[in-house]
Amino acid sequence: MSHDPGLAQDRTAADLNGVAGMYLLLATGLAYPGPGGPMGAWETPAFRLEAAARAGGLTPEWRDAGIRLLSLGDAVIARRDDAGMEHTRLFGPGRKPPVPPYETLYTAAYAPTARHSQELADIQGFYRAFGVAVTPEAADRPDHLALELEFLSLLCQKEAHAVHAGMDEAASITRDARKAFLADHVGCWAGGFAARLEQHAAIPFYQELGRTLGGFVAWEMDRLGVKPAKMAHDPAPSGDGDDRMECGACPMNGMAHSLADGESFIPRQ
Repeated sequence: MSHDPGLAQDRTAADLNGVAGMYLLLATGLAYPGPGGPMGAWETPAFRLEAAARAGGLTPEWRDAGIRLLSLGDAVIARRDDAGMEHTRLFGPGRKPPVPPYETLYTAAYAPTARHSQELADIQGFYRAFGVAVTPEAADRPDHLALELEFLSLLCQKEAHAVHAGMDEAASITRDARKAFLADHVGCWAGGFAARLEQHAAIPFYQELGRTLGGFVAWEMDRLGVKPAKMAHDPAPSGDGDDRMECGACPMNGMAHSLADGESFIPRQ
């Protein structure tokens, strides 16, 4: 009998919701901190309560990391103008930001345009298979890291629902998709992105976001037995081999989906 090491870790829906909460927290941290933006949720009691509840399903190490990130986020909210300028400096938009948040600038840095198109199509294929799509309001590419992290959060939530309902096959299918998306996409470049973010960030929140992001994705891959399927490189600078940087403001909540519409766990053909 084959053994999935991840099954020994995510034993309950609470465990999976904890992982989902951390992915969502990391995605939210990448959002532009302007008034009314997605990171505004950081201030709301509902967000804090949800994050705290989900953190109960994490190991103490990652629960503490999430709480530390929330605490540092308070300083970002309190000084939105300074944080906003730092966000733009790090992620764009603009020419040659030091930490561009797009996968294909790392995994297909100097490849022909066709390679970029293939990578983007594969990412969109994952999204469509589970009934989600990038919303028009997001106005961004599907390979933005915030969208990819939001998708992983959604997969964990779907798997948690399946585990709670005793739907073993659905849980297995959703877990396999999570592992594949880590292997083919997030796990290939999130570590390099996180290291660059920690190196280039000038305020503690973004330094901590880089450390937490890199460590958490590496932890997930290790316990799930996932290896990256391709190599990432230093990113191609915007305007030097790639003019497709569209929006650095980060499309958090950029996916159209519903967890209450019958839970389509089986990938669509």
